[in-house]
Amino acid sequence: MKVIKNTLDLVMERWDDPGDYPNGLAGGPLPSEDFVSGIDGSITVQLDEAEMREAVEFYMEDRTNDIDYEVPGIRVQSWAIERIMGNRVTLYVEDFEER
Repeated sequence: MKVIKNTLDLVMERWDDPGDYPNGLAGGPLPSEDFVSGIDGSITVQLDEAEMREAVEFYMEDRTNDIDYEVPGIRVQSWAIERIMGNRVTLYVEDFEER
């Protein structure tokens, strides 16, 4: 499997603790924290002849770990198929988790 196009981009958000606790136990707000709220874009891969002989949906379910998309702290759990054109398949991130 060869990556043809990769427009995947992390969507970052910031969590800020309001720090307004009625019981006064917290002693101030907790530190703010950035987190990944989503992944935009898609990735287009080209399948070779042997890969095209298999059913694309079946193949993609079992082999998406072969897609070279590594971001420290992120693990893609599932991909979804957006488009199939010939031997090129465009995917987007359906589900991910922070490590």
